[in-house]
Amino acid sequence: WSRINRYLAPVRWDWPGWLPRGFLTVLASEPGTGKSLLCLHLAATYLNRTPWPDGTPFSGPAGHVIWCESESSHALNLQRARAWDLDLERILSPLKSPLRNFKIDDRDHVQALLVLAGRPEVRLVVLDSLRGLRRPGRHGGAIEHLLEAIADLARITGKPFLLTHHLRKQAGQSRSGAVTLDHLLGASAISQVARLVWAVDTPDPLQPAHRRLSVIKNNLARVPAPLGFHIHDHGLDFGPPPQPLAVATQFDRALVLLRRQLAAGPQPFSQIQAAYHAAGLSERTIRRAKKHLAIRSTRPPGTTEWHWSLPVEDGQP
Repeated sequence: WSRINRYLAPVRWDWPGWLPRGFLTVLASEPGTGKSLLCLHLAATYLNRTPWPDGTPFSGPAGHVIWCESESSHALNLQRARAWDLDLERILSPLKSPLRNFKIDDRDHVQALLVLAGRPEVRLVVLDSLRGLRRPGRHGGAIEHLLEAIADLARITGKPFLLTHHLRKQAGQSRSGAVTLDHLLGASAISQVARLVWAVDTPDPLQPAHRRLSVIKNNLARVPAPLGFHIHDHGLDFGPPPQPLAVATQFDRALVLLRRQLAAGPQPFSQIQAAYHAAGLSERTIRRAKKHLAIRSTRPPGTTEWHWSLPVEDGQP
């Protein structure tokens, strides 16, 4: 190991406990929960030297970010970068034709990435996402071989590599309310290769806009505390994480949802319907909860839609 010691430096962190240099970090979430936006937020951190999401100061010089797009989302991500007023000159594509999708099983693409990532001004490499990194019709080699190739690139260049991936749809959570490695697509391959795995989820289905970012695997340091975030037009706001609902049944969740929806006064049924669909609740369960809470249905003058409201006692709902 003395020979290995001459080649390998100690583990160095750009974001302590979260993002190490020279290693592959996987960010997984269900579709539509903001993993690409989170990657763009981290890219902005490197471009502008803003604090990390947990408030830790950014150390070192500002740098360039390589973005390897694999799912044809160039226009969407460009629109976001413009809205956030990011320096487009310092967000780089490894390919000569920047509108092409990056493929990790294309030798020319890998060579181009290796050369570009070796430049000293490059501080971060984002690959978005694992699902699109293989060329169509190419099914040779297991998923762990693709991950090993990415991990090798991170080790050779000494840069942090952030790869997005998916959780299984409606994977749910463990009994503790946390996402685990078992919820990842291809969980065994990822757990073998990636040294860090992050997860984004919405532990409170009644607050789907409040997301949780947590580390669900860390072989290099102690696991940091989860963070919460909201997405807005000009970036992400971070703070305390949302907590899972401390209720046992779908009926209990329906009671909580209706109380929250109607706390400010009567609501049209269309809004209530959208809320319980987003929370994964059935109409039958909602109507049971409505009966239990003695919720009234009325049609206000001048409207064509029924409104629900909590019962009123002594002038107070």
